[in-house]
Amino acid sequence: MGVYSDVRHVFEYTLANTSGLPTSIAWENIQFTPATGTPYLSTLLLPTYRRPAVRGLSPQQRYQGLFQVNIFVPHQAGPSVADGYAETILSTFNATTDLTYNSVTVPIEYAERTQGMVKEPWYHVVCNIGWYYYN
Repeated sequence: MGVYSDVRHVFEYTLANTSGLPTSIAWENIQFTPATGTPYLSTLLLPTYRRPAVRGLSPQQRYQGLFQVNIFVPHQAGPSVADGYAETILSTFNATTDLTYNSVTVPIEYAERTQGMVKEPWYHVVCNIGWYYYN
């Protein structure tokens, strides 16, 4: 597989196996219809660059990007449920953590969240996880 597929599998495996999160997850480019009133997550892998790590012939490449986890909870239920999910995600993908799946290790550079916002019928919080990978 390619680098981006490998990185995606590391993140998706880790997220799917994190306890305390909704089990309904809208994976990228897979049909998903959320059930109104039931919390769910959606994900995006956002590559930001691929550059030589050093100068010279056939240098190692540094890949970098974001893994975005969108948290959706029912609107009017208050922010605490979304905040709890965000804390679980930030703890799982904590900065300086190395995630491994199928012999692929992806270091986490940072993890942060946005302020919640209403997108009827949902309250929405975004967690962005910055990653890098050398190949």
